Amino acid sequence: MPKKKNKKKTVKFLEKAIVAWLKYDPLISIVVKNDDEVRRDVMLNLLGPKAAVEHFGKFPPRKPGMGTIYPQTVREVVNQSLNDSKERTELIKKLVYWATDPEINGLYIDSHLSRIQIVNSLLGPIFFNSNANQEDLICKGLKYLLVKKQTSIGKPGEQSYEVHDVLLGKIIEILVHNQKVIINKAVKEAEEKMRVHLLRQIQELRGERATTVTYGLDLKVKVSKIVKEKFPLRSETVQHFEEMLEFYAHSSWPTFSIEAQDAKKKLLEIRKPLTLTSEEVTG
Repeated sequence: MPKKKNKKKTVKFLEKAIVAWLKYDPLISIVVKNDDEVRRDVMLNLLGPKAAVEHFGKFPPRKPGMGTIYPQTVREVVNQSLNDSKERTELIKKLVYWATDPEINGLYIDSHLSRIQIVNSLLGPIFFNSNANQEDLICKGLKYLLVKKQTSIGKPGEQSYEVHDVLLGKIIEILVHNQKVIINKAVKEAEEKMRVHLLRQIQELRGERATTVTYGLDLKVKVSKIVKEKFPLRSETVQHFEEMLEFYAHSSWPTFSIEAQDAKKKLLEIRKPLTLTSEEVTG
């Protein structure tokens, strides 16, 4: 019996020490912004609901989307809602809210890590499963994050270098891939037209009747396949990404400005075959 009493006393002493640490440590106060709800959440994780209620009292349930948002929180909600179109729309709105709400970001000292996960999700699995309206929601949300997001320092727009680094990298990756798909499609169609042209010439030399059936069927199959694929992107979506790239091209951070300008040059280089073809046709 004495051993059990001693054990209970030890647990109680540990519990009180944790409570005192959470309540009075100045560093903790800065991190949680004197929010007892956050302290209560820590107690829930460390010692369970009974200790949390005993030392911090009962709290009303949190509003949807409120509370500390960790990278794992983002991954969990994405996995739950990714495959349902209606839920995916609400998911996009929720992630943009989490990324841009100053109170939510203020609850987690490393909130930039959560925003990085949000950017990776919005321009990763969510984007590749999204419809046209959802693409617009994603792009408009990211533009708001870039330019108008409210921050604790009073300066609007995303302030984390790491978040910008990931976002710019994703924008460049998508634009470059999209342009390569367009070029490859144009080259394949040009090669197919040339093949048909040569076949016609051979048929005429042999005195055979020329036909265009082969090309017509091939083209229909190609068009059907392209419509079902994510790339090439819609022109409206490309415009969103190009506007964000232009924002970075004029960034006050030299690293991002140089990276964005180099990306613009790369896109022009990739487009050259199309430009030359267009000039030959119009000339």
